[in-house]
Amino acid sequence: MDKSIFSESQLLQINIGEKHGLTPKQIKMYAQPHFKVEQMEKIRWGLEQGHPIEKIRIYAVPNYNGDQMKIILWAIESRFTDDEVQTIANSNLNVDEMFEIYEVISRKHSLNT
Repeated sequence: MDKSIFSESQLLQINIGEKHGLTPKQIKMYAQPHFKVEQMEKIRWGLEQGHPIEKIRIYAVPNYNGDQMKIILWAIESRFTDDEVQTIANSNLNVDEMFEIYEVISRKHSLNT
């Protein structure tokens, strides 16, 4: 990997992943110069938490900003169904709409427990 194409902040995210034991394959998922630092951080965090790569791939795309990624990650961490996560991860939604849907689904889960 040519590390000269990354900013210092991006390199920090790569180094944190290495120090936290992520595999080269996992690091490659977020060590992309088109990702902003906050996006790299959200992808790294999901990987460090042990979420399956197929779940991380849902939000590891550059068209989501860090806040959108965070909401999708919350849905994954809250053990929402795949369909519920996909509903939140609709790329036509802005962050406020995503959060509103997250809240509705979260309340539904609270009522069912």
